[in-house]
Amino acid sequence: MLENSSVHRSKLFEVLKTLNKKELKEFRLWLESPYHNKSEELCNLYKGILNHSKSFKKNLDRYSLLGFLGGSFSSSETQILPKEEKKLREAMHQLTTQLQEFLLWKNFKKDRFTAKRKLLDVFMERKLYKYMPSLLERVRKELERLPYRDIRYCEHAFSLTEVDLFLSVILENRSTKNEIQEVIDRLRQACLGKLLKYYCSAASYERGLRVKYEYPLKESVKLQIENSQDKEIPVVWVYYNLLKLLEEGKESYYYDLKNYLLENTAAFSISELRQFFNHMANFCNWKIKQGQVIFLKEQHKIFKYGLSLKCWSTDVYFSSHQFVHIVKNALQLKEVTWVNRFIEAYQKNLAPDSRTHIPLYCLALMDFHKEAYEKAQVHLMAINFSEDFTYHLEFRVLLLKIYYELEQLKVGNLDDHPINFELEAMRQNVSIRNKKMSEALRKAYSNFVNVFKRILERKKKRLVGQTVSRTQLKKLKEELSTISPLIERDWLVVKIEQLLD
Repeated sequence: MLENSSVHRSKLFEVLKTLNKKELKEFRLWLESPYHNKSEELCNLYKGILNHSKSFKKNLDRYSLLGFLGGSFSSSETQILPKEEKKLREAMHQLTTQLQEFLLWKNFKKDRFTAKRKLLDVFMERKLYKYMPSLLERVRKELERLPYRDIRYCEHAFSLTEVDLFLSVILENRSTKNEIQEVIDRLRQACLGKLLKYYCSAASYERGLRVKYEYPLKESVKLQIENSQDKEIPVVWVYYNLLKLLEEGKESYYYDLKNYLLENTAAFSISELRQFFNHMANFCNWKIKQGQVIFLKEQHKIFKYGLSLKCWSTDVYFSSHQFVHIVKNALQLKEVTWVNRFIEAYQKNLAPDSRTHIPLYCLALMDFHKEAYEKAQVHLMAINFSEDFTYHLEFRVLLLKIYYELEQLKVGNLDDHPINFELEAMRQNVSIRNKKMSEALRKAYSNFVNVFKRILERKKKRLVGQTVSRTQLKKLKEELSTISPLIERDWLVVKIEQLLD
């Protein structure tokens, strides 16, 4: 059966929710055009949906939808026949198909360069060769007017030189030597940009997830760039230097990249800049883990500059991981007021399924930083822990830290305090080899659980008046420097030092 809740969560309604008022009106005109749609039932179904659910927040039941199609249902108790349910399914499928065709048309119309480039293919297919040179020249000028010099620019440039070559051959122009050379050059530049982009992604994953990839052409690519003018292509220069930064870790590469990007921001699309800034922020994170605290400020600068360009909120939902990362970085710099403003300004850009628990988690982090532990606990307990597996363990780590800091552990509740059950639940979680979690990450959480448990045991001993060996505490503190991977290392060190004091 097509349940009422599944109707509202269907692909049709999910896509309709992404349309603005102008697009909703344009889609109605699209449906009313006999060229696109000859079914009056589809028009009626869409009009009915619009009239009764303009914000798409109010659920529409199947009886209402069938009513829009011409059925007569006065009560939700009326039994829907299988043939009527089939009719509704087919109508929703057809309307979804029309909606997808409309969005394709909208996207194609928006990209003027691609539209004109496609027209060249149409002219070629229809043998309208004599009109192609002038059109080709217009499209080439259109490309040069584009502000970006990113990978897409390189791919478009190659595409136009390819058309130019084909046209020369078709028109029996024997002097195709230059055209072929230009096609080869443009193709090489486009391929270099694309290869370097994914080499950088792979190198970043290797460092973060401890995996290993194969790069059959990498050394040849690097040699080609070093010994040619290809390195003067903006996108090739950036990705090549980014690859060297990720592989060699030299700070000079980082500052060269930073200065170049600040001076040439306009040369790259937002999506390309997002890639660059993410890689650079990850490099900063790597240096921070090595103890170079100065890169906390560098990372914050990267985040602030990226935010000013709307890198993480244009054309995509704001990444939950990046959102939390930005908050944690700022809190380490004691930028509490800035964090509060950031959460308020950007929480609406998160994906709908993250828009509740990620801001609550960040508020809990902020309150924990301010030592407002009870308030932090209120925010954290308002989260449904099953909402997002990625942050399930992070929530639990913060809750364990809150329980520890609240100082509610007493002689009378040593075995019954929630901290014991939370710690055991987390131990069981990280002991399972979950496919959603990398082995390195699982080990980092597992090590945290083991160290936290040892600290907690000593705290309990103190509470009941037992002697805790200072020698053992110092030894545990020394061990922390060798345990890897490990999360919350700094906090754990502080807790050991407090026991020593």
